[in-house]
Amino acid sequence: MGLPKAGSHIPRTPVLGYVRAGDPDVVELLWTALDDYGRRAGLVVVDVLVESPDVRDMAAPAFARCIESVRDRGVRGVLFPTWAHLAPDEDLGSELLTVARDANALLYVADQSSIPSWAFGAASQAHQVAADQRAAQSERFRLNGVR
Repeated sequence: MGLPKAGSHIPRTPVLGYVRAGDPDVVELLWTALDDYGRRAGLVVVDVLVESPDVRDMAAPAFARCIESVRDRGVRGVLFPTWAHLAPDEDLGSELLTVARDANALLYVADQSSIPSWAFGAASQAHQVAADQRAAQSERFRLNGVR
């Protein structure tokens, strides 16, 4: 099949960003980081929803809005800076992963350097691996001045 020709358009997957943060400055920095990863990984971040770090149950309103947007086909998935932004613990993380899977939501995590045991299965999904490969390839080209 080969690589696309120069100048051809590769459609980017629309996603919502999701962060757990209370400080607006931190939210802004995370949004910028998500946009950067998304651009390199073939994703477009259409919005970033913010959850309070204090929310520790299934009644996570920002995450519920993300899943609702996937169900309404407004976006295909959700992008997190790290797995800790999905959930602070295994119980909630496992529950939210089940909700996302039931909604056919693709979950992407920009920084996979620390993967909790409850997220191993989701971290190795084909769409995540492909996004990481595109991002790494894009970064390599940018660092070599090819881009």
